Amino acid sequence: MADGVPTTLSQSLVPAELFQAVMSALEEHLPDSDWQISEDPARWQAPAKAPPEPPAPRLQQAGKADSEVIPEIYTLTSDDPLDPRTLQVMSDGSLAIGVERPAQVDGERQWIAEVWRLQPEEASLSVLWQGLDGADPILLDESADTLWFWGRPLNGGDGTLFRYRGNEKAPQAVTLATPSSLPGPGNVPRWQLDAQGRPRLYSYRVDRIYRYQREEGGRWHYNAVEVPRAALFSQPLRPVRWAGDALWVEDLYGVAELNPANGRVRKVIQAPQRYGVFPHEGPPPSPDLRDHPSSWTAVGSSRGQWVTSGFQLRPAPERERVAGMHVFDTEKGEYLYSAVLDGRDQIRAAAASPDGHWLAMAVANQVQLREARTGRTPVALKVPSGVAVLALAFSPQGRDLYALTMSTVLHWRLPRQR
Repeated sequence: MADGVPTTLSQSLVPAELFQAVMSALEEHLPDSDWQISEDPARWQAPAKAPPEPPAPRLQQAGKADSEVIPEIYTLTSDDPLDPRTLQVMSDGSLAIGVERPAQVDGERQWIAEVWRLQPEEASLSVLWQGLDGADPILLDESADTLWFWGRPLNGGDGTLFRYRGNEKAPQAVTLATPSSLPGPGNVPRWQLDAQGRPRLYSYRVDRIYRYQREEGGRWHYNAVEVPRAALFSQPLRPVRWAGDALWVEDLYGVAELNPANGRVRKVIQAPQRYGVFPHEGPPPSPDLRDHPSSWTAVGSSRGQWVTSGFQLRPAPERERVAGMHVFDTEKGEYLYSAVLDGRDQIRAAAASPDGHWLAMAVANQVQLREARTGRTPVALKVPSGVAVLALAFSPQGRDLYALTMSTVLHWRLPRQR
């Protein structure tokens, strides 16, 4: 505050070399004013140096496969229209599926969310949970025994996280105690599971990270840290699907690793061009994540030490665009290659195998399986014509891959790794 006029700079950064000059000017010109700044010097330092010029994309088409796998098909039956959303595979081989469908609620017909449990071998389907909305995504802990999802109950109560253990009859609501609200579209936070299988929450812009602290009196308590990197961009940071202690996000430069304990940047990896005509003439096009729908699914693997970011590129002005995913080495902080799928649409679904060996990607009715670090495609996955893949999930052992479509679940039994 200066001269009684409050001025707030929220999530703004001052370069370290200017810090002392600002302090000296304030002390000289406003010696008696009541003003405060952060006592933590890290708050006044840029989180990471700007990366160099982006590397040129190394577009890698799928190679000739050693074998082709035909899927088993399980049909999803419903008397109502169905909108399947997400899929996970539990340790006993059952499938957890998040769907939306119309139903009668308080005398009115409206769309609701449900979590189904499907036993594929027995063709047995049960409804675990119903709510006004939610169940997208569903996340699974490392043991593959516990499911987590966000939802709003049918009685119209507040949305919250639900936990379901495979030996329980129904999911249980988890009461959250956070130091402040979690603003976002529909007040639904973004969240992932940490290395201990507990939900880690973050605000919609990923400018705050909420970490599990303790459970007390039936409430899960969280503390919050700010993410200075969010102040560098006019567009929100976008989280990468990642299970582990770190938090990876997409931003205008590429991908960045954040430390959940303090919100600071650990590593930045510059991404190649992600949209537009390539190769381009003149300066690179200004990156704009808003050009890409939020359904793009970036994934990574802490075990495999890789992370991805989606792209849509047009090899020449007169050529059709191609879609795929840039792949990065998280340990060395290097760009590896760009996996290309045949087709112009965005990547609709992607998944990492539990051991980090495989990267699976889907666009329209194509599913591609890559050795994540090398880009090799030793296995071709056959997909029935006329279907659109909505979600992908590996079995806990990584030997099976499942795909969710509008009316079926596809199941490929993968050959053992050599």
